[in-house]
Amino acid sequence: MSDISKHIKNISWRFTGKKSFTPTKEDIVSLNEIIKWINNEKETRMHVNHHFGKIVSWVFLNLLRHNGGDKTFVENEIVKIFEMPLPEHYEAIRLQIEAFKDREAFDVLGITDPYQIEKREDGYRHIDDVRVKHLENKDLIKEHEELLLQAIKPIEFKYVADNMQYFITELLNRYANKK
Repeated sequence: MSDISKHIKNISWRFTGKKSFTPTKEDIVSLNEIIKWINNEKETRMHVNHHFGKIVSWVFLNLLRHNGGDKTFVENEIVKIFEMPLPEHYEAIRLQIEAFKDREAFDVLGITDPYQIEKREDGYRHIDDVRVKHLENKDLIKEHEELLLQAIKPIEFKYVADNMQYFITELLNRYANKK
């Protein structure tokens, strides 16, 4: 039996008795050894997850900067991040990339209200409506048309998920055993 198991067994036996008891020197030693073991496990776990700690610290710092220093809010937001399923994170990334892509195309084309371009059920925008509106107001040169076609074509979830999984795997492979 390992030392920690012996200490846990000693303390467990003492606490499971029906009567109250006065702790003995052995009880105090056992409790201190358990505490020492727990602290050592925490330190080991932090060492193993050093890069995880860096990422959480970076997210914590940035959330703190953007909310005026409310530590409780930041902690709650980080818990929400961990509770959110990974596919939902990928979808949020996909939507953000689409928003950046759309904004770039709309700026070039002079579209000031992107909501004027409705999306069809399949997720694509009504390209013909966009072409008609912007051909009337602006010469749609070949570059603009290609940019518009790229903006109209949605980014597939699978593409984002595959790329994120590859990126995460590469980071794990590169940094898993480094400090």
